[in-house]
Amino acid sequence: TGVHTCALPVLILTQMRAQGMRQQFFGADPLNEPDFPKVAGLDNATGAIVSFQVPPYDSSDKLKAFVVNYKKAFNEDPGPYSGNGYIEGQIVINAIKAAGKADREAIVQAGHSVKFDSLYGPVAFDKTGELTNQAMYINPRTFRTWEVLIVLTLGYAALTRSPSLTGRAIGWSLARPYP
Repeated sequence: TGVHTCALPVLILTQMRAQGMRQQFFGADPLNEPDFPKVAGLDNATGAIVSFQVPPYDSSDKLKAFVVNYKKAFNEDPGPYSGNGYIEGQIVINAIKAAGKADREAIVQAGHSVKFDSLYGPVAFDKTGELTNQAMYINPRTFRTWEVLIVLTLGYAALTRSPSLTGRAIGWSLARPYP
């Protein structure tokens, strides 16, 4: 359709700025797309707080190596979901190996016991097949660098604070206390 996934947030943001509103702007995953600063304008987009399911690619040595290897293989930077795709492939491969046979039900059941350390941290599933360690990252976007403000680990209600949040009262109670 030619409509960017970030079209509505961009419209809201640009209209806010056009009316002189300088409040902090918060947006969800679609604002992680490379087109967001182009469509909204770099000055409008810079400083927006954005949630996303994965950490920035420059936040660990493992992720930096992933970027280098991805560029070698595909001659382009990884997109926001490239790491997820890589991990999903690892899950399927590990489940197939654990099942020991080419049987869909056996692979699905074996997938529940898959555990490994991924680009983003430990991967494990509960008895219903849900991830036991799901994180959400809250990041201010400068479109030059990332700074992770908050990491919410869903299911355990963990909260990690960066130095920029010192003194702010922020807390969540999502499911159960962090062990």
